[in-house]
Order: sequence, then structure tokens, then C-alpha cells
Amino acid sequence: MGVGSNIKAVLKEKNMSIKELSKITGISLNTLYSITKRDSTRVDTEILVKIKDALGVSGGYLLTGSTRGLAYDQADVGARMKSAREAAGVSIDEAAAVIGAPADVYDNVEEGKNIFNVDDMKKLAQRFGVELMDLTGPPQPLDLTQYDALRENQLLDSFNKLNGKGKDKAVADVQLLTEIPRYLKK
Repeated sequence: MGVGSNIKAVLKEKNMSIKELSKITGISLNTLYSITKRDSTRVDTEILVKIKDALGVSGGYLLTGSTRGLAYDQADVGARMKSAREAAGVSIDEAAAVIGAPADVYDNVEEGKNIFNVDDMKKLAQRFGVELMDLTGPPQPLDLTQYDALRENQLLDSFNKLNGKGKDKAVADVQLLTEIPRYLKK
């Protein structure tokens, strides 16, 4: 399974559409459909980060499907957001307008079915008069397998920008690195 299948699985789990994901992330529908249809492991890192933030999953999970690793507890974030919104005297419609999302998409977050990206969470925190951490709670630490998967994706993105000669040179250089003991895994 590639990134596309993993995105589809999370969307299904959250009862969320690609159109909603597009609205939350700001990524075009065409790009999201392309990613899910081709099911590749090569997705631009910036796009991957937006998707993982919006879905509340780790980049490693989107790349490999093997590590669920929620970045934040969605139910906790939803409860924190509802509490902060109500304390600030802000309606669901007003909160949704702050980030340009439909009220039903916003409501899904408060119900713990979804999570917004960091930029939208910052806007909401400001509107509610609280700190971002008050809405999100503490994030879980990044595990090294997720970090490795993100680095591999960045490497593939860079490699795919090269022409044939550049790819040959990159492969040769990596092969040279594998002959230097200090660069080898222990």
C-alpha cells in the first residue's frame, strides 16, 4: 500500500471526503485525487505534511501504513476546542468562519472525528484567546521510524527531480557513502 491507500483508509475511518480534506489543507482536489489514484510513495513533503496535519496522523503512517502514531488525541483536541470556544462565547458558525471551513467540518473536529492543520489551529487559538497548546494538548514524540520514512520520502522527491545523468551520479555517490564505515548503520 502506498500513500494514496493510506490516505483513503484514514478518510474512511474518519468518515471524511477528499473534498473536505482539500478544504482543510488547501491542496487542490486534482492533486489529492492524483495521489490517491496512483497510490505512490512519492509525495511532495510539503503536501504530505499538510495531509498528515489535517488527518491527525504521522507522516510515517501515511508513507508506510505500519505505524498509526496519532500526533494528537483527536477526542481530546475536540473537547479542548469546544471548551475554549464556549468559554470565548463563539458560535460554531463563527469559529468555522475564522478558518474558512464549513460549520459541519468544524463540528466534526469538536466531535473528535477530525483535526485541523496547525495554521488553522493557531487562528482558532487566537480567536478563542488561548495558546495553541491549550487546544491541542501535548503532542506525542516523533518515533525514529517515522523520521526515517520522512527522510526517505525527501530523498525520493529530490532524486525524482534529477535527469538521467543526475540520477546516475546520485546512485554512484550513495554507493560510495556505503563504503565509508562512519556512515554505515551499526
